[in-house]
Amino acid sequence: MRLGARPERRRADQPAAGAGQARKYKLGLVTYNMAANLDLSTVLKVCKDVGLAALEFRTTHKHGVEPALPREQRADVQKRCTDAGLHCWSLGSTCEFHSPDAAVVQKNIDTCREFIDLARDIGAKAVKVRPNGLPKNVPAEKTLEQIGTSLNACGKMAADAGWRSGARSTGGARPSRRTCSRSCRRRITRRWA
Repeated sequence: MRLGARPERRRADQPAAGAGQARKYKLGLVTYNMAANLDLSTVLKVCKDVGLAALEFRTTHKHGVEPALPREQRADVQKRCTDAGLHCWSLGSTCEFHSPDAAVVQKNIDTCREFIDLARDIGAKAVKVRPNGLPKNVPAEKTLEQIGTSLNACGKMAADAGWRSGARSTGGARPSRRTCSRSCRRRITRRWA
C-alpha cells in the first residue's frame, strides 16, 4: 500500500492480515477509560475479539475484579482470562501514600496487601499503586520519605507473595531510589507520568 492510499476493506468473515502468525508485539488493555463500564464477560470478549494479549483490571470498575471477590470467584476470573487467551497482567489500585494522616497511609498499605493477595489468586504479575501528590503544608522531603517507606512495606509484601508492586505517579510525588530500601527495589517498578 502506498502512502495516502485508502486501506483495503475486508469482509467481516475474512481473517485480518497476518492472522495466525506469531505477533511481534503484544498489546493489552487497562480498563481505566475504555472499559470502565463493561462487565467482566464483555471485557474478555472485546479483548479476545480484537486480539489483545493482556489486561489490567483497574479497581472500582464494572468488571468487579476487586479484593472483596471470594476465593472461588477469583479462580473463575483466572480461568475465564485464560480461556479468552488473555494474561491478567496487573491490578490497578488506588492505594496512595502521601496523606499527612498516618492512619490513612496505613489503611492504604493494608489495602495494597489485599490487592497483592488478589493478584496472586488470579495470576496477575503486579499491583499498581500511586504516590499521587505532595500535601501543601508538609515538607516535600518528609512526604517523599513517607512514600518510600510505604513502598518498602508494599514491596516486601509483594516479594513475600512472589509478586511485584508498581508505583505510578501522576502528581508531583516522585520518590527517589534512595527512599526505597535496596531489598525492595527489585520488587517495585517506578513510572512517572
